Amino acid sequence: MFRGFESAFGGKSPSKGQKQSFQAVIDDLAKIDDITETAVFARGKYMNYKSGEVTVGKPFIIDDSGNLVNYNESIYENSRGRFIRSDWNLLDLHETKKGVEYLRQYEDINCENCHFMISENLVFDGDYRAHDVAGNKRDFYYEIPMRKDCINCHTNWKEYESTGYLKVSLDPNIGKNQKENLIFGIFIVLAIVNFPTVRNN
Repeated sequence: MFRGFESAFGGKSPSKGQKQSFQAVIDDLAKIDDITETAVFARGKYMNYKSGEVTVGKPFIIDDSGNLVNYNESIYENSRGRFIRSDWNLLDLHETKKGVEYLRQYEDINCENCHFMISENLVFDGDYRAHDVAGNKRDFYYEIPMRKDCINCHTNWKEYESTGYLKVSLDPNIGKNQKENLIFGIFIVLAIVNFPTVRNN
């Protein structure tokens, strides 16, 4: 079930202008039986890729009802999905002038009030994995490790840092053994292949 993803993952990188093929990998993962959603969070721990949503890498917003608002759509359509920030290889989004101004403007507000964020309470193990199964949640996370070739382009990154986070959400009704086999298989694939670098636009 998972071997088919090896060729899809290899070489796909938003940082090389391959956001559409990167999104296709995210969407394909979500089509596996018992997976309800996949998402990717940038190094700043905000969600900027999600199965079924077009994006140019900017963080999604949460409205007052808790629903996702996607401000990427207009930029995506106007640029035909080819929007690339000119300084992507020098700064992460939250480090840019606009990013710093935005954070300063809303410094008294918890980021989780407006954005889908990685919880600070998540603890990743030695294999870069974490999970949140409180209540009806069945969310499993993979911290995407830095590769040496990442810093050839992302000059502000350092070895051994994180490039982002993958989240896989499962149907809460899935059986325990089935769940463990599914997640184990996904993480094996992620360990074997070079998961694409997460673009911080």
